[in-house]
Amino acid sequence: MPQVDVIDDKYRVDFGVFSKNPNDDLPSPFLAIECDGFNYHHANKEQVSKDNNRIREIQFTGIEILRVNGSDIYRNPIEEADKILSHIRRKYFSDKHPQLSVN
Repeated sequence: MPQVDVIDDKYRVDFGVFSKNPNDDLPSPFLAIECDGFNYHHANKEQVSKDNNRIREIQFTGIEILRVNGSDIYRNPIEEADKILSHIRRKYFSDKHPQLSVN
């Protein structure tokens, strides 16, 4: 599966949700969705530390990280996709973000 580059191509995430700012040439990510399972992110102490630093740096730029368990996606992809879409609608398509709308 192709991944999405964030932070000037320094890191990659599984999926990105973007917003087009009229002052920018390119859309900016505001939500990164990670679908890796426990075994990848917690394989050993070094991997945990590396992943935690990566997540902190991404979040520091204002990009939210939404983690989804890979096993849950495999077992019930439609339900997990619905959860992700519900999160996006609830958090970003509201009075707080009038520039975003659901059509």
